[in-house]
Amino acid sequence: MTTITLICPSNGAAADGSSQDVLAMTCVDSSGKAVSGQVITLTATTGVTLSATSVTTDSTGVASAYATSTTKGTFTVTAASSGATSVPCAVIFTDGYETAAANRVLSTMQTALAGTGGANYVGWNSSVSYSAGTLGAAFNSGTTQLSSLTSKQARWIDIEDYADTNSAAGDWTTAIQAAIDATNTLGIYNVRGTGSYAVSSTVKIRNVPSSGLNIAIYKITTLSAFPSNTTFWDATPVISIGDTTGNIVGLNLFINYLDGGSKADGITGVSYGYGTSHVHIGYATNCIAVMRMGQHDYTSATNWITGDNWVGNWMGVYLANGTSGTSPIVEAWIIDVKFIANNRWGGMWYFDAGQYGQIRGDWDYNGTYLAVLGLSTTTGLSSIAGQTGLKLTDGTTQMEFLFYYTYQGTTYIVVAASSNISKASGTGAVPWTAGSTISCTTVTGVSLVFSTSEIAGDNASGSNYFDILHDFERAPFGRIQVVAGYISGIIGGNLYTSSFQYQNSFSGTTDSFRGFGISNSGTALSFYNYALASTPIANFTSSYVNFPSKLSTAYRLIEGGAFASQIAASSSTTSALLTLVDQSTDKYYAEGTMYDITLKTNYAGTCGSYRVFVISSGGSYSHVVVSTYSGDAIAVTFTDTTSGVQMNFRQERKRRWLWPSTPSGFKVICLRKLTYPRAAAPRCPLFSANGVFVSNLLQT
Repeated sequence: MTTITLICPSNGAAADGSSQDVLAMTCVDSSGKAVSGQVITLTATTGVTLSATSVTTDSTGVASAYATSTTKGTFTVTAASSGATSVPCAVIFTDGYETAAANRVLSTMQTALAGTGGANYVGWNSSVSYSAGTLGAAFNSGTTQLSSLTSKQARWIDIEDYADTNSAAGDWTTAIQAAIDATNTLGIYNVRGTGSYAVSSTVKIRNVPSSGLNIAIYKITTLSAFPSNTTFWDATPVISIGDTTGNIVGLNLFINYLDGGSKADGITGVSYGYGTSHVHIGYATNCIAVMRMGQHDYTSATNWITGDNWVGNWMGVYLANGTSGTSPIVEAWIIDVKFIANNRWGGMWYFDAGQYGQIRGDWDYNGTYLAVLGLSTTTGLSSIAGQTGLKLTDGTTQMEFLFYYTYQGTTYIVVAASSNISKASGTGAVPWTAGSTISCTTVTGVSLVFSTSEIAGDNASGSNYFDILHDFERAPFGRIQVVAGYISGIIGGNLYTSSFQYQNSFSGTTDSFRGFGISNSGTALSFYNYALASTPIANFTSSYVNFPSKLSTAYRLIEGGAFASQIAASSSTTSALLTLVDQSTDKYYAEGTMYDITLKTNYAGTCGSYRVFVISSGGSYSHVVVSTYSGDAIAVTFTDTTSGVQMNFRQERKRRWLWPSTPSGFKVICLRKLTYPRAAAPRCPLFSANGVFVSNLLQT
């Protein structure tokens, strides 16, 4: 069977009677071999003149002719031959040469599309089945063929590649979901969307391989059809991360702009959750919680959350453990957002979870709906601790109970109003009156009375807010590291178990390490124990060191300068022990120096205690023994010299010894103050063969 092909490669000649459209014909047999000498008859519709009505193929199976016309329009030329099926071809005549050129391109494209080479003229959709040899077939075949390609499709998946009738109508949920789900099918683990996408339901990130997944979306918002929240606790997420297969790791999710439409959470971990991943949200607004954890059932740890500006949400980050599954904890999250501000309930809430976390960035103007109440009566508080969504009332107005904590001996509750009650931008008052009895609308036996209250912006400078809720009262510790530029307030239990380094405009005592705080006024360096009080435990100036509380050293000595000597026993020989001088330190004017000296030996009855005043004047010394006590085996005298007051000592032979050898010394310690419990006093011989004398004195 002979096959004829007829084309018009120069389609679009001018309709002037002289310009020509070229007609090209080829003839092959069933094996594809060129047929020479084949006679082909040409006919044309009215309006077209042919250069020949019969042509014969040459040795290559090719023949040609020309068509002319004086009439604009599209006409048909038909090629026929014995033993072959007739083939029609459209020819176009026009008076515009640009149009003629376009028609020639169109004709070329149509011809190319008839073969596998024409696949370059079409788009690609993974849901379409393409013929073998086309790019579409290569893309759909997955990693094996794609790995050898350098085209765009081999490097990433565009969300627009999955546009469907829903996205054409403005709902990109199914298109985004299809693009994400296609990553495993195609073996391409980079998804991007450079447009603005509105969704009507949750987009699910799931089945992420251990090699990781990169997703970059410019902007994502919610449609009116998206489920709307009724409370803080029932919001639907715009994006969920997690599946029932395993913990997702190596996810890198980057979103420039996220708008929850005042009805949705931003991102929530579900099922096995995710860990060792990076989520970046540049601008986040109108979310219930931008980031939420608590619906997962497996450990979700070591995630890095970054961002630029999160404002106008209920909560920035809410971290809670899951309630079922295998160790559904959250820990070691790094929160690094440049600015988290103006969020109703706070910038971040650690709900009894999230130990080993790290916080960075700047935080301000958060918690405008909150009130912190200091309780004088706590009846029934334990029955509501750790529960969510509970409402408290004074009998007229309800507020939501968030959590309780103790700080420096006082118990506080944190409650949320239904509107802004901050001093700066809200009503400026707690809707309850101090002294009122507060009960719970659903739990019986709760009877709370508060005596103090604090709301955002009610300090002297109007700059105190509730940025971080350190809700670890029910946990053994917090273990949070905060290194931030500006934070206007951190509240909650177990603050002394975390480390804070930040600044604000109204407090100079924000830094603390496990409750140990330091401040410096420029003249006084002060130490604090914030677990106990906000007043210093020690003050250091150029003039003094002050400890407001009692200084206790338990069973340890408080020693001054130490001196040691061995002195033999004698009933006549006196030895010079040491010289007391009038020191120049610690004086206000020209007063003398007072020494408190205590002698301690290795046998009861040989100790001594002395208070001696010495003063130097005009090159000579004088002294006064203010008080003295000497045991019956020693003799102590003081002698004035030109260089100081000499302390003289003799170890006398006055006792009946219980040991055959003659002792040669004993031990003495000179102290300002000595606490020496009876139970710890040594029971040794009076003297030993090599007795040691030790002098340790304090000067005042």
